[in-house]
Amino acid sequence: MLKPVFFKIFQAALISAIANLSQSAPLEKTFSLSKSQFNQGYCNIAEATVSIQLTESFGEPLITSQFDWQAGSNTPPDCLPKQLDLWIEWQSNDDRIAYMPITVKTSPSGISGEERLSSPTWSRFICQTKVYTASCFDQQTAQRFIGSNPYAVSFELAQWATVAEASIEEAPQRVRPKIDFGIQLEDRLNQSIDNLLTGKDSPDEEGATRDSKKTDSLSSVSGLASAINHRLAGYEMNAFDCQGSAIYSATRISECRLILQADTTWGQCQGQTSLPGSRQQVEIDFSQRGVKRTEVVSRGLHASLLISLAEPAVVSANQAINLFVLSSKLKEQQLLEDLGRGITTVQELCSLGKQS
Repeated sequence: MLKPVFFKIFQAALISAIANLSQSAPLEKTFSLSKSQFNQGYCNIAEATVSIQLTESFGEPLITSQFDWQAGSNTPPDCLPKQLDLWIEWQSNDDRIAYMPITVKTSPSGISGEERLSSPTWSRFICQTKVYTASCFDQQTAQRFIGSNPYAVSFELAQWATVAEASIEEAPQRVRPKIDFGIQLEDRLNQSIDNLLTGKDSPDEEGATRDSKKTDSLSSVSGLASAINHRLAGYEMNAFDCQGSAIYSATRISECRLILQADTTWGQCQGQTSLPGSRQQVEIDFSQRGVKRTEVVSRGLHASLLISLAEPAVVSANQAINLFVLSSKLKEQQLLEDLGRGITTVQELCSLGKQS
């Protein structure tokens, strides 16, 4: 009478072991995806290809990625930033859709991209959604999905992938590039700490010579706002065979809080319908270390200050992204660089004030 019961128990255990064995099969996938004629910011991309190899290292996923691209019309070869966030779209045999967040390194147009290694946890490897905030599978679900032999469908560029990017660490064999945020930091700290921590900001007075006060003014929120409103308020631009303008404004909320806004409008376009206007707005709380890094890039006769935030906070349409861009004529590149260092200084001072 007991034999059928034991047989059923043994059969169930065997089925479970086989299932676990299939789920724990080593991860091994290699594929490439290409995309043509699309835009990333002001960059016109004629074609881009991302090549990916998926393996395992110490029981965790290991992603090797390489990104190559060709610039389109009116786009310089160094138009793209040094890193891009991507969503890789997967589709299973039963038509389930899922997304894999990755960050790739970029090289100038036409030059083979540098490989990038990343090793996310299984719980940040495959996600159900590709918008902020992404909902990702747990380890067992991710292993089941990738073990069902899905195929990669496409990729999308996504500046709002910061949450996923933060969980993707470089593999031990590679060293993450370091950005020096300490340029002139001690000098600026000594010059500004008394004013900032006591709330005595010194915005430019009307008619004053800004250059003589540049170091002091850009070490405070008021100074940052004043420089943006007076020197960078309007920017005429040409992109995608269209003429447009960007109006920037900055508002001081407190000694450690600043609102930035960019209103973009497009006018005449050659041979195509005018592009829609847009508005981006962000409130930065420097005491919370909201700015991740700043970088100035120049393209032709123009320069831009890229302000990357620690989390998606820039409201653009119905999305939250993690990048705010201030652009100007090339003659203002030095001011953009000073603004970047000023932002870093204000953040350091505000963080110091919060801890003291």
